[in-house]
Amino acid sequence: MIAIVASAFDSAASALATAWSAAGAELLSADDLCRSGWSFRVGDPDGGRAVVSGSVVDVRDIRAVVTRRPAVISDELVAIDDADRAYLTAEINAFLVAWLSALTCPVVNRPTTTCLCGPPWSDVHWQLAASRADVPWHTAATDDADTTDVLVCGTTTIGTPRREESEAALRLAAEAGVTMLAARFIDGKMCAATARPALDDPQWRELVLDHLRSSERVTR
Repeated sequence: MIAIVASAFDSAASALATAWSAAGAELLSADDLCRSGWSFRVGDPDGGRAVVSGSVVDVRDIRAVVTRRPAVISDELVAIDDADRAYLTAEINAFLVAWLSALTCPVVNRPTTTCLCGPPWSDVHWQLAASRADVPWHTAATDDADTTDVLVCGTTTIGTPRREESEAALRLAAEAGVTMLAARFIDGKMCAATARPALDDPQWRELVLDHLRSSERVTR
C-alpha cells in the first residue's frame, strides 16, 4: 500500500490515488485520523497500526507514504464536537509529525516541525537556500516569461534537457533536505521552488512512483 496523506477535499490528491490505484495507493484523510485503530510504537514504528481509507492496516504493510498537505485543519474534523476541534487538531498535527518522522518506509516529503510535507518556505527562504546551494536566481520574473519547470524526486529529475538546470534543482533539494521538489527556471536561472509540487502531469507522477518502487519496502 502507498498511503497518500491528504485532505478528502483535495481533488488533486484523489486524482493521484486513482492514477496510482494499480500500485495500491489509498488516501489517508482527516477522517481516518479520528477513527479508532491507531497504534504508534515509538521504539518499533513498523509494529504499529494505522487507519487508511477507513480500514485498519499494519504499518509494515504501508510500503511508502506521500504527504500532500501542510497541516490538518479543524474544519475537516466534522465528526468532532466544535468545542474540541482546536485541541484535537493540534494533537493530530503533532502526532503526524512524530509518526511520519519515525516511519522506516519512504516518506515524500518528511515533515518539519511546522509543516507535514517539507519546509513551508517563502520565496525569500527559497532564494536564500538557492544562494547557499550556489544556484543562480532570477529576481525579475514576470508572468509572461518563458519558463521551464523541473521536478526532482530522489536523485532523478524531469522537465529539462539542460544539465545545468537539472543539477541546480538537485542541489537545492539537497539544501532543503527534501526528496521531492519542483523548481521553475527562466534563462537558466531559478525563479521559484516548492516542496509540494502539483503532480497532475502523468510523467511527474510516474517519476515519483518509480522512486517509491525502487525502495526495498515497495518492491519486496
